[in-house]
Amino acid sequence: MDASSALRKTVLLARDGLAIQNRLEFSGDIVQKVLQLEELTAATTIFIYVDFRSEVQTHLLIAELLRQGKKVVVPVTLVKTKTLLPGFLQRSAAGIIGILMG
Repeated sequence: MDASSALRKTVLLARDGLAIQNRLEFSGDIVQKVLQLEELTAATTIFIYVDFRSEVQTHLLIAELLRQGKKVVVPVTLVKTKTLLPGFLQRSAAGIIGILMG
């Protein structure tokens, strides 16, 4: 294993080891800081990841961006072809979020 892979493994283990309460708190702090960025305020379209496993949770940020009327784009992985495509999130009147492939 090279140094880069070893470092990645160490960081992932540390992140995975965080207590859920700490992860939620850290995620909330990050979301609040991101929402205050001038670049975000000025933007009409935002490309953001959807959290997976122990990553910083982005679902509250995504919901707020949609509430603000921003266009939200997320990466969609096509596993068979190992391809990433942009997916445009849309919220229905019922609050359900769907992905439109663009």
